[in-house]
Amino acid sequence: MTRQTDTRWPSIDREPEWTPRQREVLALLAHGHTNMQIAEQLGITMDGAKWHVSEIITKLGVDTREEAAEYWRVHNGLRRRFGRAFRALLPASAWGKAAAAAGVAVVVAGVVVVAVVVTNSGGDDTSHAGTSSPASSPTAAASATADQPRTVSGLFQDPRTSLPTRTIQPPPPGPSPFKAWDGRSTVIYDTENKTEMDLGPGSLPEFSPDSQYAIWAAGDFSQSGVDGNIRLLDLTTGAVTTIGNGRPARFVDNDTVAWFLGSSAIAVKVNIHTLAQDRLTEAESTKLMQDLQSANEVSLRTTPDGFRVEPVDDSATAPPTKSQVINLKTGAVVLQDIQSSFAIAAGAGHIAVETLPNGGTHNVFLISIATGQATFLGTARVSFNDSFAADEQRVIWGDGTCLDPPGDLLVYDRKTGGLVAAPLGFASLTSSGDIAAGAFGALAILDPTTFATIASIPQGSDVHWSPDYRFAAHGTVGGHGGLCSG
Repeated sequence: MTRQTDTRWPSIDREPEWTPRQREVLALLAHGHTNMQIAEQLGITMDGAKWHVSEIITKLGVDTREEAAEYWRVHNGLRRRFGRAFRALLPASAWGKAAAAAGVAVVVAGVVVVAVVVTNSGGDDTSHAGTSSPASSPTAAASATADQPRTVSGLFQDPRTSLPTRTIQPPPPGPSPFKAWDGRSTVIYDTENKTEMDLGPGSLPEFSPDSQYAIWAAGDFSQSGVDGNIRLLDLTTGAVTTIGNGRPARFVDNDTVAWFLGSSAIAVKVNIHTLAQDRLTEAESTKLMQDLQSANEVSLRTTPDGFRVEPVDDSATAPPTKSQVINLKTGAVVLQDIQSSFAIAAGAGHIAVETLPNGGTHNVFLISIATGQATFLGTARVSFNDSFAADEQRVIWGDGTCLDPPGDLLVYDRKTGGLVAAPLGFASLTSSGDIAAGAFGALAILDPTTFATIASIPQGSDVHWSPDYRFAAHGTVGGHGGLCSG
């Protein structure tokens, strides 16, 4: 039976080059906003809103605003940065086809922020995240298991004026210990021992969850339709084993990998120790792809003490507007009706959220799961794609990476309440709390206090890091636009 390709929308690799304003309008269309509501939200005229909507409809080649909104929901349901590593495997690969078949979203509109240190401006925004109860306190963990769900107090959408306590210019990095990347080879860098392994032409590797293995497809992927030798590297011994033939592979867990057979939508799962293979049906392959795609996003919404932020909107692909927190041990909802455009875990007992857009801005808050109290951290300019991460020690965000002019990266210290601004673009947090700086995978790991370079690798395309951030890798990837062009 021949599979029908949905040709209503541009493919991910041929997405129109949206302006930042058009991305904002698209996101509001997806929420069902009228032209008048779009104008009010973005602080533009009614004629301006109509013109942007018309331009969007023309670019997409559709007839109605509803079809444009559906395009956004299909392609932008999860924040783009969570899907980029997955999409980078190979252009027009079976992973991408399976994603289309499953209707999996790869992007979410939204995150950005402007620098702030909390100032006493009245209302509920005077409390300080750094002075709240420790996120890991037994009291917070115990009270968060109450049977009755709590509602959040202290959230607001109107912007607040505040400033960072200091601005740091990151010191220039020292000379790289590694040679320049050739643009086509699979290369793995050991940033601890300052050694590298050039494995010849091949795809961008994936690392196992325990950081013990790397897997990639060896071969020249400059032409589409080429299969490669699936190879496994033991990062402890350096031993390389060829375990099959197909397209670039993914780890399912520490012991299992999966790849697609040629350009088909059929995948196989392989035990890396016994090499036993399990050939999947097309439906099973699609489901596997969907699970792998969402795994990282789910982990970012899960706290280390067993709570998870879940969207409660009817459509899993629409940008969420309301979330809740559930206790994974009991399945009970412990925090409900969280009005936000994005919500992530922020260490034990806390989540961090960005509020819904309001006139081109939204606010960043830290919320205690135990009490439901929201602590204001800052006001952000709404941009399509930007940094937002949190852990026990810090909350980081960016001020309009895709806007002109772009703002700084802001790093909020939860212990001291200090806020540092640094002229960096896209960034995230490593498992040890350092700053990973780079749009498509970090090219440098920075000290979060001084912003001095801890480790760096040569310039290149997308980068994958092992979960422990010791190993980094380059390799051939599929084409995609820049951070701000889709």
